[in-house]
Amino acid sequence: MRSWRSSLFRYDNLASLYALYGAVCVQIPVPILADNYGYMIIDRATKQAAVVDPADPRLMEQMLERRKVQLTTILTTHRHHDHAGGNLELKKKFPGVVVVGGKGDNVAGVTKEVSDGDRLSIGETLVQIVETPCHTTGHVVFVVCGRGGAGVSEVAEGVFSGDTLFIGGVGAFFHGSEIDMHKSINQNLSWVPDSALVFCGHEYTVENCRFAEWLEPGNPLVLARSSWAVKRRAMK
Repeated sequence: MRSWRSSLFRYDNLASLYALYGAVCVQIPVPILADNYGYMIIDRATKQAAVVDPADPRLMEQMLERRKVQLTTILTTHRHHDHAGGNLELKKKFPGVVVVGGKGDNVAGVTKEVSDGDRLSIGETLVQIVETPCHTTGHVVFVVCGRGGAGVSEVAEGVFSGDTLFIGGVGAFFHGSEIDMHKSINQNLSWVPDSALVFCGHEYTVENCRFAEWLEPGNPLVLARSSWAVKRRAMK
């Protein structure tokens, strides 16, 4: 897996943000709050949309209006307010929207609890659920699957990782241990191909790289990534 920050993406005039165009959907990162990322997933065939961790509901509503798409689903990686804080307002604004959260995580406004291996659709875009308990007991990751080639019916192309996986780091172990996090990333998500893009829940890259420099001073790979992160942050 690789970060969307290191990938090719183009400016989306309608959203006034950068967007990545996958095989079946458009994936738009939406910076919110101090250092969070929310996301929009727009099915290209039907113009149905989902929002991921919409902690700023008014901003998300503006993005939806600009793109003139139909919100059908709210995907919530976990219950913390800086991820689920906009669920109730969006649920009130868009009657009938499905609010998705991990089983037992008590996500605000949840109407559909999901478990490992469950699947749902946003138009023709398939989303698979992966349980990654540790940051919270019911934390889940959403894997967006597009059309594959050479006889492959589908391939994972986007991983919305919430507070499980960041660029250069992982989430805090609030409700689990290092063993739980190791299993979540190296076992539960092991099937996701390296080509998939990671859409994480926070912008912690520079801080994570500095910590890595402290752990492994002189490591050329760490130094190169840290330099890249500082330059990317300066571009925003």
